[in-house]
Amino acid sequence: MDLVRNLFRPVPLGRVLGIPVLVAPALPVLLVLVLASASSSAGAGAVLVLLLVLVAALFLHELGHAFAARRLGLHVEAIVLQPWGGEAQVRGLGLRPSLELPVAAAGPLANVAVGLLFLPIPGAFAAAVSAINLLLGLANLLPALPLDGGRMLRAWLAETSPWPDATNAVRLLTRWVALGVLVAGAFGGAFLLGLVFAAILGWHSWTEGVRSFLLHGPPTLPPAEVWRRAFRRRRRRGDAFVGDPEVDELIVELESFHGTLEEFFELRRR
Repeated sequence: MDLVRNLFRPVPLGRVLGIPVLVAPALPVLLVLVLASASSSAGAGAVLVLLLVLVAALFLHELGHAFAARRLGLHVEAIVLQPWGGEAQVRGLGLRPSLELPVAAAGPLANVAVGLLFLPIPGAFAAAVSAINLLLGLANLLPALPLDGGRMLRAWLAETSPWPDATNAVRLLTRWVALGVLVAGAFGGAFLLGLVFAAILGWHSWTEGVRSFLLHGPPTLPPAEVWRRAFRRRRRRGDAFVGDPEVDELIVELESFHGTLEEFFELRRR
């Protein structure tokens, strides 16, 4: 048991731009196992190159998150690489939800930028770098937690609803995305891979819910109300809803209020 625990316990590898980089021993072990399985084939060298490009793209992705967080005044504690992905550990981000959208968007943006940069360059290596970065960047835009697309969607929903309710709404959508991944894997001949990815989405979605509950409290709105608020937000200032200035003002206050209807009218009565 201790051996398994130590395999997934990150160890310091060095620093990049002053940010500690930690790697779980399970990651190089997994790379060695993959290379060992491919050593009997003529493409072992190509497999090694692809694995190194994948790890570099993953690190670049997390470095994008870390760089954006530092630019916004947040403290980046470390970049951690695990066999199933990476994480830029940013202190205080959970307490400042308004900053999650730019921080979440920076990771896929870094991968897409590198992918497009290498796209016109001839050669198999450039093609591999481009394809892996584009795939990693675009796949992370899926609207599911803990992927960056899910975090960006949650930040958008949180503009018109409380943070726990936005988290809960995206968690519900994550279940459907996980089911879609599972079905796609079954029909695409990669059921085991789809099952693993769906399980990772489910587990991390649950942990996001726990983290949101601990930091911001329980959700109070049904997911349908969260989506309704988001899509009914005013597109332009000064638009009239019913022609009655008092009613229009009430609607504007209600749609910008981050709380329940009971809390809204309780505050207005004070």
